[in-house]
Amino acid sequence: MKRPRKRAVCGAAFLAASLGAVARAQVGTWSLERPPEELEGPAWALNYDGAYAFPEGPDGPSKEGSPAFQISLEKRQAELLWIGLEIGHQFGHTVQGRTAGRYVGDMDGDNQPDYLDFSSDVKDKVFHIAPFLRLGKVFGSSGRLRVRHTVAAAPGFYHSSSNQGTFTLTGTTSRGTKLSGVPMVYGASSRPNFGLSFGSALDFWFREGLSLGIELRYHRVFDAAHHAGYVWPTGRFTFFF
Repeated sequence: MKRPRKRAVCGAAFLAASLGAVARAQVGTWSLERPPEELEGPAWALNYDGAYAFPEGPDGPSKEGSPAFQISLEKRQAELLWIGLEIGHQFGHTVQGRTAGRYVGDMDGDNQPDYLDFSSDVKDKVFHIAPFLRLGKVFGSSGRLRVRHTVAAAPGFYHSSSNQGTFTLTGTTSRGTKLSGVPMVYGASSRPNFGLSFGSALDFWFREGLSLGIELRYHRVFDAAHHAGYVWPTGRFTFFF
């Protein structure tokens, strides 16, 4: 019981340190083009992202995709640089398909993994909070359609949780035992971890102060049991102020 609390405290400390380090990096002699006080246009951006998260990696074959949502606030630090904080949630990956990654077990006691088809009522949810750095440029002139192309990176805290449920197994074990609808209880779990995401976005400014855009982001969760990855194709709208 003590370890999850300790990891959560460490995760919060990491977030604070990351934001502080990025902010301190702006103080000095270097600059990504012009500093904020010399720029025209908005200094802040509030983003709302709707996405669908596709699992990949060791656990990928054992999970279905999930709707996801993210909100973020960012501040312009230089002509090409924005920094901010994002909060996201994957609402629930149904755990079913082909046993892989953490879900592989030994069903017949021969110390060999058994790769089986299965269905379940278990959902794996993922929450994250992360500071991020965004580099990019706005193309076009005021009063016309403008496009902002950016790339982003965000190291942060991820928390995965699964409810207790039942796996229903079908297939043939390594010893040749045939299973058909065999139930197996799966216990609930809660896993705090470090993670990292990166991606690229295109935002189209149709009017001053508002844009619509798309972003492709990859999230990597460094889970103690198995690293997990999620690909997020995202639609977004942004308020600039």
